[in-house]
Amino acid sequence: MNLRLIIRVVYALLGVLWLLVGIGAMVLPLGWVSASWVGPDAVQYETAAPASYLNHLTQEFGTLAIAVAFAFLWQGSRSEPSRSLHWLLTVYLMLDSLIHWVGPQGLIGSLQRGVINSIPPLVFLVLGILWMRRDRRGRSSDRPD
Repeated sequence: MNLRLIIRVVYALLGVLWLLVGIGAMVLPLGWVSASWVGPDAVQYETAAPASYLNHLTQEFGTLAIAVAFAFLWQGSRSEPSRSLHWLLTVYLMLDSLIHWVGPQGLIGSLQRGVINSIPPLVFLVLGILWMRRDRRGRSSDRPD
């Protein structure tokens, strides 16, 4: 399996995942998804007023997640994804991971969430490094000895 195909598959999978998260965040405050299905942390959505700031921020997060999903899906659909966009998305994923390690609950509020949210930026970091190595090898093989 070649690296380009792996990169495209990872982008497609993350694009679908982020799209589902974004849609979920958009409809959760509307009551279209049972807060008990989402988990105990989401019960506050059932008790919050429909016009609450929490509900508004959740829906705004949903729009951003959908935008990131479209960037992932666009990258995955290209025959040669943009390396600049890859590194930009890697930084975004690192920042997203960081807020799960250091947040309102303090340092390492939830070890499980921190570890799970660290997987995508680590995958992107490894893919980016492998991508750079592949291109360096390709350039060095083009030079005459």
